[in-house]
Amino acid sequence: MRRVFVSVLLLAVAVGAAFAQQAAPRKIAPKDVLKLTCAEEELLNKEYKVTKDGVILMDFLGAVEVSGLTDTEAAELVSKKLTQERIVRTATVKVEFKNAAPAEGVPTKSPENKPTEPDKKPAETEKKPADDGKAQDPPQTVLPSAERPIRLSGEFKTCGERPYQSGTTVSALVNEVGANEGADVSKIVVKSTDGSTRFVDATKPEPGIALKPGDEIILVSTNGPAKEVYVLGSVAKPGTVKHRPGMTAKAAIEAAGGFAGAGEKKRVSIERNGQIVQTLDETKANADLVIQPEDRVLVETGESRAYIKVDGAVKSPGYFVATPGMKLSEAVAAAGGFAAKAKTKKVQVTSNGGKARTIDFDEIEQGYMGDVLLQPGDQVVVPGQKRKDDTLLKLGGGLAAFWLLFGR
Repeated sequence: MRRVFVSVLLLAVAVGAAFAQQAAPRKIAPKDVLKLTCAEEELLNKEYKVTKDGVILMDFLGAVEVSGLTDTEAAELVSKKLTQERIVRTATVKVEFKNAAPAEGVPTKSPENKPTEPDKKPAETEKKPADDGKAQDPPQTVLPSAERPIRLSGEFKTCGERPYQSGTTVSALVNEVGANEGADVSKIVVKSTDGSTRFVDATKPEPGIALKPGDEIILVSTNGPAKEVYVLGSVAKPGTVKHRPGMTAKAAIEAAGGFAGAGEKKRVSIERNGQIVQTLDETKANADLVIQPEDRVLVETGESRAYIKVDGAVKSPGYFVATPGMKLSEAVAAAGGFAAKAKTKKVQVTSNGGKARTIDFDEIEQGYMGDVLLQPGDQVVVPGQKRKDDTLLKLGGGLAAFWLLFGR
């Protein structure tokens, strides 16, 4: 009898451990294949293979370490890096596993099952009681937890994640969160974690169509995918702004927070395909231009702040003309490059008298982070031993040579 009791107890512990492992979120590991999407930058939308070092190599950012993170944590990390590096003003990022191999330690029913089967069947078994009366919904798949948040992206007034609530519909979310002007609420894209996609018309009733955990709701514009315009120079919030049909240079500057204190309103350049197409004097009433997606609106600065100072352990410290789009590596090169004992991992960049940022220049050279965009008036300080002033050495050498020639 005692043996039977011990056997039952051990079996219960094993079953409990198996279910606990199933409920644990999957962690990213080397050789995983991830599908990444960013609503604000289509060039990043592709599949990435995790290297043996646990990183993915991305455009603009270089190497991003994701090993040991969940898909949600990886999406948050990439979103944070994109905004910190000023690649986009806001980043709505989604990361999902493309290779459906189960997380290490999750039991499978049989060796011949496909990799997706261990994730599918327990999820379907757990969800059946909750799906009574909703037979028209696709079955739940690959969800380790029924509490995955709903993700909102596109033309919602507030994008991001929201807690999942059973019975919530797309129309209810649109009414609650709100949509931007020009959003197409008649054809809302709903992507489920099982890979299926459906379209919902929020202008009509949705009988029985409820959202599922982990669904992504994408609200697109009536004018197609959102495009952006770059607004740089002396504006309050340099970076990208969303392009609207008929948008003018003045409207783009206003969307970027307006002119900054040193902004030169008489010199607003419009660049297109690498060429300046027009320079505007915004002090004049009718001085404006309709701009196109991907145009660059550059607000130049007054002569008193049209320079970048590079000081410290560089070969030729001093002030250098701030060219449009000038980056940290270009400023260092203009100063002759680093001195012999420069501490390149702790380069200080100060903007508008604010707090200095510490930049690891080695990571820029190795492609692990994007080059830093500088603004006119920025100060760059390279810690380390400055180039020695060799004036006295030269003077001493000259006197010695004079004595050797004429002193005898």
